[in-house]
Amino acid sequence: QNIKERVHALRMTFHPNYIKAFIIPSTDPHLSEYVAPHWMSREWISGFTGSAGTAVILMDKAGLWTDSRYFLQAAKELEGSGITLYKEMLPETPSITEFLCQHLKPGESVSIDGKMFSVQQVEQMKEELAAHQLQVDIFGDPLKNIWKDRPSIPDSPAFIYDIKYAGKSCEEKISAIREELKKKGVYALFISALDEIAWTLNLRGNDVHCNPVIVSYLLITQDEVTYFISPEKVTPEVETYLKKQQIGIQKYDEVETFLNSFHGENILIDPRKTNYAIYSAIHPKCSIIRGESPVTLLKAIRNKQEIAGIHAAMQRDGVALVRFLKWLEESVSAGGAERFHSGNHRRGVGLYRYPCPGAGLRAARMARLSCGDERQGLYRYDAGERDYHDGRAAGRDQYRGRDFFYAADGDYPAICQLWRQRASDFYGRDGNSA
Repeated sequence: QNIKERVHALRMTFHPNYIKAFIIPSTDPHLSEYVAPHWMSREWISGFTGSAGTAVILMDKAGLWTDSRYFLQAAKELEGSGITLYKEMLPETPSITEFLCQHLKPGESVSIDGKMFSVQQVEQMKEELAAHQLQVDIFGDPLKNIWKDRPSIPDSPAFIYDIKYAGKSCEEKISAIREELKKKGVYALFISALDEIAWTLNLRGNDVHCNPVIVSYLLITQDEVTYFISPEKVTPEVETYLKKQQIGIQKYDEVETFLNSFHGENILIDPRKTNYAIYSAIHPKCSIIRGESPVTLLKAIRNKQEIAGIHAAMQRDGVALVRFLKWLEESVSAGGAERFHSGNHRRGVGLYRYPCPGAGLRAARMARLSCGDERQGLYRYDAGERDYHDGRAAGRDQYRGRDFFYAADGDYPAICQLWRQRASDFYGRDGNSA
């Protein structure tokens, strides 16, 4: 299927389901920035491969909203698709709400998948659209019957993150979380954010491109801990580990059923990090407390092992970055890398993130700088963050000035795929610099 055929297939589901418009964001049920291929719905329906953007499909119109990092890329990838590019933050660009109000009639509904929007987003959307006599319809996944070759939900095995890196045991962390909950009179905490779950349990995974996390949910009460994860992801080693920590296991896809029969006195959720379908599934007699998860602040306070690991990771990462830039400058000066064109500038494999290069006018736009001559431009190298086993190296942007390289054939200058590959060679695919 090409993009027009995919959009047509989606529209064919509109009439029998009384759908007038459907909003498809770039996230997953955990509201992640980076998502597994199974949830790349916006990319599949639009053909736009950038990491941020929202597609809106009506019967006779379609639009894609994205930010200035992707204006050039989106314009190119949307050509011939029938989807209009809407450049966010420009004065002439209507917001999604304004667009919907212009093209829908009072009394009509805007449909969404409740798993792809936070509680806060849905409530804000309802309020904004209600002012124009429009409603929000929680429909479900619109692509489940039309995306024929859709990748499955990730099933890679989880693994234990050694305490020599973590610095604190899972037992210590859960105890600290319960103490924070007690202070607020909270019985249960539901955690949806994948990074918070990984930190709490000292588990890691390879489910999400460039993020060492596991697709799962976690429920912590004052009496027990329940981990919602697909059974195939639990190795014998992890199963033994969880039993030792007195953590019960439930199937990932049964989380809503479990919450619907949960009879705890109250439960704390973060409305910014919990999807609307999860929120709606909580038993009506269980009082919902809204607020920030205590894990957010607890994991921000680094222990001695974590601090030492960050320092070591930054040193290795810095060496790799300097070696790459040395190679790059020498290669360009020698004329060996100047006539290549860039591929797709996306980040990440395994436990670290690929560099994100850009050049000439592209780099100037990305960096909010000005560049007059596209053949004598600015090269921007966004090293991104890198997850090593002992710590994360912070992202760093590097710049090189005019006459750095030349791109042929009239295309906008872009650093080549070769450079990106070479950078990954210096950093090492296993998270250790070469």
